[in-house]
Amino acid sequence: MKVSFNWKAKHNNHLNRSNGGKKFSYVAQAPVMLAGTVEQNLRTASLLHGTPFDEQLARRCMAEAELGHLDWTKPAVELSGGEKQRTALVRSLLLRPSMLLLDETTSSLDPTSKEAVEQMLNRWAEREGAAMAWITHDMEQSRSVSDQIWFMGEGKLLERGDTKAFFQGPSTEQARRFIQKPLEREADGDE
Repeated sequence: MKVSFNWKAKHNNHLNRSNGGKKFSYVAQAPVMLAGTVEQNLRTASLLHGTPFDEQLARRCMAEAELGHLDWTKPAVELSGGEKQRTALVRSLLLRPSMLLLDETTSSLDPTSKEAVEQMLNRWAEREGAAMAWITHDMEQSRSVSDQIWFMGEGKLLERGDTKAFFQGPSTEQARRFIQKPLEREADGDE
């Protein structure tokens, strides 16, 4: 499997913050909802870490993820897949991590929700000084959210470099084939 690993860091001191935030937070491709309501799911991180729940931040993040309308008393298991994914992401943000590890976080979202999440995460990185590592197979996402690409294949890191340079001329045959496949599909669809 070939994976494009994207790193977005706006500030160099992001991993040395001492603002009480957790250093790393992982958001899985398959969202995990705990038993209970949406609000209980959002409060979980605060309860586990013994920190106050920041309801204002939670509501702002839910709104930015286009979930401002969601009834917080609704059982979390009744959410759609996309709602679960975005709720799990917001729950991770409430830890105020210095580094977000995003594993195919938007792969199950519709295009509008995907764009909203990408914009929300870019604003988050700017505001919080957080770095983001995106694991994605989505070429357009790789181009739009990253400043560096780490290309993996055959279980190892094959390339690492500037995003623009990577897409203009990857140095490995595996990366060239990976980039070419979506371009061939686009050309076939245009005929």
